[in-house]
Amino acid sequence: MIQETVQRVGWILGELPEDERAGTTVEQWLQSIHQESGLTYDRALRSEVEAPKIMGEIETIVQMLEGNGPLFYGSAGLPIGNAISRRKAKMEEQAEVRRQRQLLEASRLRHSRRSVLDGNLLFRNLPYFMKIERRPTRRCLRGHACGRAE
Repeated sequence: MIQETVQRVGWILGELPEDERAGTTVEQWLQSIHQESGLTYDRALRSEVEAPKIMGEIETIVQMLEGNGPLFYGSAGLPIGNAISRRKAKMEEQAEVRRQRQLLEASRLRHSRRSVLDGNLLFRNLPYFMKIERRPTRRCLRGHACGRAE
């Protein structure tokens, strides 16, 4: 599990632009201090208490950078501040696109309902004799339109 987490940290650092990475390497990260425990990340990952927390944070960061996870507001000792800002902006943009689509759909439904209601009002305003469904009359055996079969 530790090796997998270290590989994920390497992937995260690889996803960041060079100027944001500021030369940070996986080895440097392992030797940096975990703020909550005061241990290096290397020792914290070997701790039964801190390892699950750190692994969860790293996994959340990976999901965020892949674009399918929630925003992560910590850093887990990684230089991801700008990545978080970019992801937040992208999420806001996606939310705005969804909102515009919902507004468009609501407008379309409103116009559709209005058309149906207008059609019903027109039908209600017709004189009674025009509302009656007219069926063609049956012809009798002689060809008259009397409706009697003779």
